Amino acid sequence: MDWQTIGTIGALIGVVASFGLTVRGQKQDRELSHNSASRAEAAARLTEGYTARVVEALETIAAAGTFTAPTAAPERVRWSMNNRTGSTYILENIGSATAWSVKVTGHKTLLGPDMLQDKDDIASGEAVTFRAAQTMATSDTTITVTWSTDPDDPANTTSVWQYPLPPGGSTR
Repeated sequence: MDWQTIGTIGALIGVVASFGLTVRGQKQDRELSHNSASRAEAAARLTEGYTARVVEALETIAAAGTFTAPTAAPERVRWSMNNRTGSTYILENIGSATAWSVKVTGHKTLLGPDMLQDKDDIASGEAVTFRAAQTMATSDTTITVTWSTDPDDPANTTSVWQYPLPPGGSTR
């Protein structure tokens, strides 16, 4: 075998290897793009839900004819989720009511939430910490908090709050 044949075979092996790497890279890019689009769709669904609630509230106010501010706000649960450090998050009840039988869950492609403090009920001003992280395969970073507003009848008084994991800032 002469040097020209060896060079041609080497070049052919390089072209085949380059083609294989290109195909693999394109497959990974498609997968990353799909997961990114899925996360965007999940965020849009949350926004759509919040928008529907605002429209419903405005329609209720408009149907009443005149708006009168309530004298005392009813007690209710409100949540705040902040990134504490790295993949550790803090979920705080900033409302005026106690949340009973609290459960914190995430999408199946999300790592966690886990290491949740063993606390079923979260009173006003109390918080729990948990760990959660997204990977390149995560298609939805939404955290779902479910709780009951009635400690005596938790099955029939379930409320839901959903929000994507904050990247480092706070959400309210």
